[in-house]
Amino acid sequence: MNKWISIFLTFTLLLVVSACGQGAGTPNEKETNLGSDEEQYEDQEDVVEDSDQLEEEAIEEKEITDAPTPEESTKDETNETESLDTLNLYFADAELMSIYRVKRDVEYPKDEEGIQKALQLWVAGPVEEGLQGLVPENVIVQSVNIDNDIVFVSFSEELLNVNVGSSGELFITEQIAMVVEQFGYEQVFILINGSEIDTLSGHIDFNEPFTARSPKDFEPYNK
Repeated sequence: MNKWISIFLTFTLLLVVSACGQGAGTPNEKETNLGSDEEQYEDQEDVVEDSDQLEEEAIEEKEITDAPTPEESTKDETNETESLDTLNLYFADAELMSIYRVKRDVEYPKDEEGIQKALQLWVAGPVEEGLQGLVPENVIVQSVNIDNDIVFVSFSEELLNVNVGSSGELFITEQIAMVVEQFGYEQVFILINGSEIDTLSGHIDFNEPFTARSPKDFEPYNK
């Protein structure tokens, strides 16, 4: 009987010792697992930081790529054409003594197209009483071209049908030059059907460009 009791106690003692050994190893395993979790978390943080940095670099690169080049900026500025919202037309009085300026509330671009429209409006003549147009109303402004700050205006051949003396011919050239002057150009070369002419009605040389005077030289028409 005592023998079996001894065996039982010995077996129980072995179980207790074994259990204590397993319990002692558990904290090490927990520490190991905890260390692995911390390292994994740090790795994830590094990945997130790297991802954020790559995203920031990609955004910066896109901003640089999308930024307009100096050439594109200049092109955009060039495409933004200024406009003229008030136009002065110039007409002679009935006695061909003076040239007066009259205002038209129109909006034209300050380019070749705008000059062409303005001159065609001048060809149509005045609406004010006491003023007269000196060119036939069927004259067509065919084209306007700018070269070296000189405006080349081509009229249809009907312009040759003007019936004026030297004063009238001078008035025509001055009126054309003054219309063009508002678009930023001081000199205008008058053509017929795209070709140079020697004179319009035999009094003035048309082989050189005409230079505009100051608008202050012409009184506004208030009659």
